[in-house]
Amino acid sequence: MRVQHLERKLLALLDGFLGLTALGGVLGLLLGYTPPIDRLQGSLFASYTIPGLALMLLVGGSAMVATWLQSKRHPLGLQISLVSGLMLMAFEAVELLVVGYTWLLGCYVAVGLAIVALSLRQQFRHPKEGRRV
Repeated sequence: MRVQHLERKLLALLDGFLGLTALGGVLGLLLGYTPPIDRLQGSLFASYTIPGLALMLLVGGSAMVATWLQSKRHPLGLQISLVSGLMLMAFEAVELLVVGYTWLLGCYVAVGLAIVALSLRQQFRHPKEGRRV
């Protein structure tokens, strides 16, 4: 198997993992498994509703779309994967500012960096592939 093929599979796997775990995080919030509300004290958020919606729509949504596009080898798959990774890192940056550092935040920053790096590597390796629509 070629390295490029393995990298694309890994990228789709990371996007899928991100989408599913974001969905799990949102379900946890909806079922009441929330971190202590006092962690939001002094922030713009009075509850975990807005962060939960951002997690579901921006992070999870972009990751699931990227996974689906990658599985179809769609020309926009790499770009949406890049967006997915950037969305995750932006979400985690806000979380870092609001809640503070946790080991889970560090893990997801690593996932975001891996998604960004793999999608950029694939795009630079095959620049014409991402332009066909």
